[in-house]
Amino acid sequence: KNMDGGGMDQFLRTYEMELYSMQRPDKSVINTLTMRAADQIENDALSKGIVFTIERCIQQIQPHKKLIPLYVMDSIIKNVGGLYTRLMMHNLASIFSG
Repeated sequence: KNMDGGGMDQFLRTYEMELYSMQRPDKSVINTLTMRAADQIENDALSKGIVFTIERCIQQIQPHKKLIPLYVMDSIIKNVGGLYTRLMMHNLASIFSG
């Protein structure tokens, strides 16, 4: 379960790629990304990296696709909660004003 820096970078790159590759909200991909986040709840650095990846996606993705990372964020908050809810709530306002 513990990853070195290179493993974390690879995990986050893959996570980001799957997030950006959805053309429309895909329940199975959203569930997979949620489960991957749940699997890393004990790893603070990786959990923060996942949240940062989702937040950056919300800010950078084309406007017509913004709902996709929001659905992922919502799914993680509803199904995993804990640290993820705290991290995501912390920056929520700035994501939308930035």
